[in-house]
Amino acid sequence: MQYSSSADRVSVRGIGRLTNNVASEGGVAVYYDGVYTASTVEAAQSPLLVERVEVLRGPQGTLYGRNSIGGAINVVSKRPSDEFGGEVRASYGSYDRSTIQGALSGPITDSLRYRVAAVKTDQTEGYFTNVSGGPDEGGVTDGIYAEIQLEANIGETFDAWLKYGYAESDNRGRTAAAYGPYETVRVPATYTVPSPFWGFVQPSFTQAGNVT
Repeated sequence: MQYSSSADRVSVRGIGRLTNNVASEGGVAVYYDGVYTASTVEAAQSPLLVERVEVLRGPQGTLYGRNSIGGAINVVSKRPSDEFGGEVRASYGSYDRSTIQGALSGPITDSLRYRVAAVKTDQTEGYFTNVSGGPDEGGVTDGIYAEIQLEANIGETFDAWLKYGYAESDNRGRTAAAYGPYETVRVPATYTVPSPFWGFVQPSFTQAGNVT
């Protein structure tokens, strides 16, 4: 199995959606708590939020529909617990990147339980320095994800589970007009790349790795 949540790619035994056309149906079905999703982001959630990830090799069309010729991925959330408990995680890394995660779970009554969790990720410095004076690019992000769950036992034969999630992010990855030191695509010496957000890039080179 191979997946990339940033490129929105997932494949099992070489079968998947290997195109940027998001309207194309993938060859691997992704289910998040039993609900089908065309995105791979849920498979890359924090372990604080995910109980387990099940990978089934295909074909799985009988149980998981036509989008599962390569296989199926089941992402199962962590559920509310019968005992009070909590967890906090924090990390700090290069480029002023920090992550704070926390969860709290426990019973409200004998038949009703709750769980709240949140993940906050920040990175203020980019991997690429913008020498023209604009903002740095690459990995810059300010995002948060939060969820709340309620789980109840109604009688002896009926269970109910409710989950609400909220996500917000402000990312500055990398514009299409940016060149890196390891890109060697040949372009004309007078080539000008327009960018509606960051102005113009006008390299005077024949190899994109020799920006001046």
